[in-house]
Amino acid sequence: RAATSLQFHSVRRAMLDSPATTKILILDCCFAGLASRPSNTLGTPGYLLDKAAGTGAYTMAASSAYTTAWFETNQDKPQTYFTRYLADLIEAGIPGQPAGLRLRPLFSCLRESLARDHRPQPVDRSVDTASDFVFAYNAAPPETHVDHELELKRLHERLAAMEAEAAARTRELEHLHDQA
Repeated sequence: RAATSLQFHSVRRAMLDSPATTKILILDCCFAGLASRPSNTLGTPGYLLDKAAGTGAYTMAASSAYTTAWFETNQDKPQTYFTRYLADLIEAGIPGQPAGLRLRPLFSCLRESLARDHRPQPVDRSVDTASDFVFAYNAAPPETHVDHELELKRLHERLAAMEAEAAARTRELEHLHDQA
């Protein structure tokens, strides 16, 4: 056990000492959700995520605070379902998402897949804008990528152009009205 696990205070200390602006903690172990609860003693009053500086911190935990993480037993190299589903999702990508996969949609798809297959439900917690962090390249076919931010920008530009045209036509109409 000493070779395959860490005490949480060691992980917490490493996170607090890190100069990274966005801190990401992925815990794949039983009762991992304990680390994402502000009221839990693992966090103490100086709770890990709330003390992380920069653009925030994100915790993704394989199981809730009081459930175990399940693992495969019929494989040559067994792994937890959480790890397998997460790795498979990153390798396959997510159609309908931008070229860069952000943590929030990645977690949402992971949670849905595990729920569909009746596996333990992961939990997450985000502080500030950490869930917007681009975690991986979207391996889904490029023609399925949708950049929602770019689309929103284009719509704003189109709206501004239409408003400018409407204002010009209103002025033209007022001018014609004055002439009449």
